[in-house]
Amino acid sequence: MSQLWTIAEQQQIKPIENSRLFPQLQLEVEMNDVQKYLGRDFYQELKRNTSAYATLLNGGTYVKDGVNYTFNGLKHFFSYLLFARYVRQSYINDTQSGMVQHTGEGFSGLSSAELKNQEERYHNIAGAIWDECKDYLCTLNLPYFPDREKTTYKWDIL
Repeated sequence: MSQLWTIAEQQQIKPIENSRLFPQLQLEVEMNDVQKYLGRDFYQELKRNTSAYATLLNGGTYVKDGVNYTFNGLKHFFSYLLFARYVRQSYINDTQSGMVQHTGEGFSGLSSAELKNQEERYHNIAGAIWDECKDYLCTLNLPYFPDREKTTYKWDIL
């Protein structure tokens, strides 16, 4: 199965400073977020046949009811979901003595509330991108992607 988006694409769309976190965060986004919105069957189809869904992944244009629309594509959706996770996780370090928050000289960390606001901000951007992608997907009438007109984009941020 192929990779849905790469670290190079992540860095082009919404860069992360600590790129060594990318593989783990990518896995978390795919397992916890992407499958929820694409559905398990369509997620598996997309992983098996990424080349068949180039427009969906990369964005493009489509016509719906005689009107031309443009959209960013799922790679943008994935990248903003990953960045939202990155915001929450980037200030925490796993050490031998447990999880610790990094504090450095010359700067101060964001409060928990500020981090939550930043995470929510990037989830909202991802939600807008998802709505564009979902609209495009619904025009394709794919057997793997059920009618998701009633699917809402809502995140439970703890």
